[in-house]
Amino acid sequence: MNDSAWFDLKNTMVEEQLVARGIKDERVIAAFRKIPRHFFVPEEHWGDAYEDRPVPIGQGQTVSQPYIVAFMTEALKIKPGQKILEVGTGSGYQSSILSELGAQVFSIEVTRELSERAAENLKRAGYASIHLKTDNGYGGWNEHAPYDGVIVTCAPRTVPQSLADQLKNGGRMVVPVGEEHQVQELYIMQKQKDQMQIERTLPVRFVPMIASFFLLISCLFAPASRADTGLYSFPKIEDEKISIQADKKPVNPFVSALSKKLNIPEKTLTDEFKQGAGRGEMIRIILMSKKSDKTIEDLVKERQKGTWFSKMAKELKLDNRALRKEALAILKELESEESRIKTETIHTSSATAGVAGQTRSVEPIESKKP
Repeated sequence: MNDSAWFDLKNTMVEEQLVARGIKDERVIAAFRKIPRHFFVPEEHWGDAYEDRPVPIGQGQTVSQPYIVAFMTEALKIKPGQKILEVGTGSGYQSSILSELGAQVFSIEVTRELSERAAENLKRAGYASIHLKTDNGYGGWNEHAPYDGVIVTCAPRTVPQSLADQLKNGGRMVVPVGEEHQVQELYIMQKQKDQMQIERTLPVRFVPMIASFFLLISCLFAPASRADTGLYSFPKIEDEKISIQADKKPVNPFVSALSKKLNIPEKTLTDEFKQGAGRGEMIRIILMSKKSDKTIEDLVKERQKGTWFSKMAKELKLDNRALRKEALAILKELESEESRIKTETIHTSSATAGVAGQTRSVEPIESKKP
C-alpha cells in the first residue's frame, strides 16, 4: 500500500472515529493525523491498524482502539514541556501521541519483549527521545517524579497509591479500573491539595495491569493486615459498578441495545466481541451478514484472517462506503443512548452513597506526598 492510501486511512479514522464521537482538541486530532498507527502493530495486522478496534501486538496484549487512545489523551489536557508518566508502553503508539503533543514521556512496560519492540517502533516513527523502562508499573517511576500527568493503559483493580503519590498537585491521571473479564470504568482524576478527585467516565475493557513476579511474592508473604499495601491502598468504591444481574455477570448496555436494534441474539454478539471485534467493526459485520448469505461467524473469521472490509464488500457485491456510513450512524445512536443510561446510573449510585447527585465525582481520597 502506498503513502497516499495510508494517509486516506488515517484521515478516515480521525473523521469517523474521533471527530464524529466528540474529540475536539485540535492538537490531539493533528497528532492522530500525523502518526502512522500501522508502524505500531505487527505487519500481519497492518490491515486492522486504523479500524475501530483493539489490535493484537503480541504477548497477549493489544493497542487500544483509536477513540479510546484519543479520549484518554484529550482528558490529560497536556501542555508542551509537561512531564507525563505512562504505565503500559505496549507497542509505543500512545507514547508517540504524547510526545507529538510536546510532553516529556516516561513510559514503563512490564514485558521486556514489548518494551524492546516499542523502542524499535518509536525509533522508526521518529520518537526515539521517549524514556522507556522495563519494570513493574505499580511502583511508578519515582526517580523522575513528580509528574504533570499519569496515563495508565492497562487496568488495575484499584488505583495504585504510588501513582497518586508521584502526581503533582494540579496534575491529572487517566486510568481504567476494574476486574479482568468484567466491565471496567475509565477514571479521570485530578490531584488538588494532596487529595484525588475522581470522575468516572466511560465503560471500557482493558487488559489487566500485571505485577512483577517479585511484587506478587512479596504480597503473598505480607502480613494479612498489610497484604494490599502499595498495590491497592485506595479504598474500594463499591458504587462504581454498573448494573449487575443475579448471576453476577455485568450487563453491557451497548450489547443489549445493539441486539435489539439489529435483532441479533445477545449471546451471538457477546461471543463475537470476545474474539476482539470492535463496536463499529461488529456493526459493519452484522450489516454485511444481513445483506448477504454470509453468517456473522464467517465474516468475523474473515476479519481475523486480516481480510479488509473493502475486499469483503467487493466479494459480496456490497457498497463498502455505504456500509461504513450506515454503521457509523448506528454506532453514534447507540453510544449516545449508552452514555445517557450510564450517566443516570452514576448519578443514582452517587446519590445513594451520599455524593451530590449533580456531579460525577466521589468524595476526595487522601493522597500521600511523594
